[in-house]
Amino acid sequence: MPQNILQKSERPKARKSRFAEVWKRFRKSNLAMFGLIVILLIIVMASFASVICNYENDAIAQHYDARFLSPSWEHPFGTDDYGRDIFARVLFGTRVSLVVGISSTALACIIACFLGSIVAYYGGKVDTFLMRILDVFMGIPTLLLAIAIAASLGAGIRNLILALVISQIPGFTRIVRSAVFNITDMEYVEAAKAYGCSPLYIIVKHILPNAMGTIIVQATMSVAAQILNTAALSFLGLGQQAPDPELGSILSDAKEYMRYSMWGVLFPGLTISVIALSLNLVGDGLRDALDPRLKK
Repeated sequence: MPQNILQKSERPKARKSRFAEVWKRFRKSNLAMFGLIVILLIIVMASFASVICNYENDAIAQHYDARFLSPSWEHPFGTDDYGRDIFARVLFGTRVSLVVGISSTALACIIACFLGSIVAYYGGKVDTFLMRILDVFMGIPTLLLAIAIAASLGAGIRNLILALVISQIPGFTRIVRSAVFNITDMEYVEAAKAYGCSPLYIIVKHILPNAMGTIIVQATMSVAAQILNTAALSFLGLGQQAPDPELGSILSDAKEYMRYSMWGVLFPGLTISVIALSLNLVGDGLRDALDPRLKK
């Protein structure tokens, strides 16, 4: 009995030390830490956008006497052709982009983990059947597939998220499958099979936790890609609908007058670039921190 208690008390400590080791190695990368700080700052500002700005008055209401104003203390990013504050619209648009990018990637990751682990664990005909179906979708570029799905479903945030989820599943599943394949033949998996554990228990408790490093890195990179795809689809009119702001729709509205006032294109474009760059830097840092070959 004392031995069982001792073993249970040591488990959280072991998990904590593993996280501490990954965090220690992650902090060694200055670029990764810079990306993490920037993306956390953007998330905090987007989360408290309603506190910083007034949605109805600044981002939606039209003020024709304040059209095409240059950046100032009152309007840090200037105003658009309707006199709306670009800073407020970018702030609320960033919130939408982050929600769509994170939620679509999370849903696609869950589905891909299920499919990828199933085909890798069972192999044989199950692997052949499911992967050939996914190969058909892999032949279509991700953005083109998302455009086709969003156009068929209709414009709107829900349909946009669904389109991005479906377009991510094939590539995500193949990555999960390759990561799980390297684990299914491990000794602890064979021991669990010999002990009589169910396939679901083995996948959830033994296989997926050991493949999480690859999955987390891929998910981080995918969030950046989906934010770019969200902006592209909204730019084409398949995402957030006017007058509600989203980074892509702000760019779409501003392209008509960019020769007269560049602020409507400059600041949303820089915001998209900074978000994508920060997430990619974090993803690179996580990849290096979770790579067992780099452990000393």
